[in-house]
Amino acid sequence: IIMCGQFSATALMPLVGAAVDYTSKRRHLGATSAWILCFTTLGQASISKQTWFYCSIGMALSIASYVCHQVSVLSYLPGLSMVKPTEHGWVDDPQERYKINSVANAAALATQLSITLFVSSVAFWFDLGDTATAAVAQGIVGSLLFVVYACVWTGRRDLVSCAFRDHAPTKVLPEGASLFLTALNEVWNSWTTLKRRRPAARFFLSGYACAAAGMGSFGSLSVVFMHDRLRVDGSTTVLVMALCVVFAVPASA
Repeated sequence: IIMCGQFSATALMPLVGAAVDYTSKRRHLGATSAWILCFTTLGQASISKQTWFYCSIGMALSIASYVCHQVSVLSYLPGLSMVKPTEHGWVDDPQERYKINSVANAAALATQLSITLFVSSVAFWFDLGDTATAAVAQGIVGSLLFVVYACVWTGRRDLVSCAFRDHAPTKVLPEGASLFLTALNEVWNSWTTLKRRRPAARFFLSGYACAAAGMGSFGSLSVVFMHDRLRVDGSTTVLVMALCVVFAVPASA
């Protein structure tokens, strides 16, 4: 079921990217994916022996909606890196973009670490089991997502200064063209352009995709290995995952 969520996210990514570029529905796509992610995460707080199958379906939906949400959020990044170095107007500064992205990644990992430590403290203090700890973690994360998304996806900058705004299309969809076929064509053109002009970058991105997939599965595989083979309890597993996040914070910057 989790793999279905990952495959669905991979299939949806080009379509969502094309919708962000060729339509004015950028904020609506971001808000929709955000609320799906929020409510599916809150729903997983009801995990138990009777509901684990439905919670796993919710996790698959969370994975797919998370990727779509990231595409929508990152589409706003170029607008945040606009600077005005001279009187001639605003220009996109790549260094400013890298700075904003690195700070956001570090903040996200720091937040993840804080939540992990808080949940592990609660689990230790109240002597919660693995299932109860997972339910508490999903409930806390889902509640935080609800508050944050309610602020940033309202579109009312007169009420919330950090809210995302509606955005005009950055590209013009050819008359009579299908958005789905245009998305596939964009992916193919990008790949062939890299192959023709930057073959080294093509191999680098292919290797990065494989490495990212391997690191993405490391967490779940390590948890299963420590529980089934090493007979490690839940608190030690949480500590190991927290240490992984700690060492990832400097790398994100």
